[in-house]
Amino acid sequence: VLQLPLRRTEDGELVKQDPDDYIKNYGGEAFESLLTGSANSVEYRLSVVQGGFDLTRDDQRAQYLLAAAEVVASLSSPVEREIYGNRAATAAGVSGETMAAEVEKARKSQSYKARRQEEREALTPANNFQPKERELRYDNVRSARAEEGVIRLLLLDASLYPKATLTEDKFSSPFLGKVYRLLKERWQVGETPRIPMLTGDLSRDEMSRLVQAADQPETGQNSAKALSDYIEIIEAEWAKRRVSGVDALLAVREQKRKKAMEDNKP
Repeated sequence: VLQLPLRRTEDGELVKQDPDDYIKNYGGEAFESLLTGSANSVEYRLSVVQGGFDLTRDDQRAQYLLAAAEVVASLSSPVEREIYGNRAATAAGVSGETMAAEVEKARKSQSYKARRQEEREALTPANNFQPKERELRYDNVRSARAEEGVIRLLLLDASLYPKATLTEDKFSSPFLGKVYRLLKERWQVGETPRIPMLTGDLSRDEMSRLVQAADQPETGQNSAKALSDYIEIIEAEWAKRRVSGVDALLAVREQKRKKAMEDNKP
């Protein structure tokens, strides 16, 4: 689905436009660039934000800066924040320092909201987190939360794949483990994995659950640290399962040994 930016009329009103309108107003090459994705997602998001404001008016410029700062603040790379922050500043006719200050405010606000969301999730009953489909339900909710987090981060930031050192067998959810494996396989052949690529590999219920999981809030700040934290949880829960499995096996063997001794009594 291609989302076209709003267009401002001569009266200053924002209106939707279809491909016909867009080509008439901006030309065929501009429309082709949207279709082929030659403009990256950050540039596109900023252009959509910019299209919603009249930058000839001071009050609209101020509102544009706040909206653009939210977009730039979501970027994990300081270099990207500086580049796109300066572009937004130029569009609004303000200094890069002014824009950087607004971006930093937005980052702090986003970080606070993300922490509050994590706190709310921690208080959410496990049943509310469970998939509705019985065959996809999670045996280990703590691990599954982290597993979904890993998948969300990889979908948000492809540069994290080299740091994703997990193996599929460490996932408590076979479904999430499969998704993780499929995404890494796509990345290893040079593709930038996206959810629609997995349509042929997942059932309708699995695709639905994956979309729900990917749609949950995930902070873009310090994503490498967030990924490391998620991996630590997953590996800790995997280690618990291994120890539990060994203990269970030893208990069975001990029962068999005792029974054999009793059977051999005269």
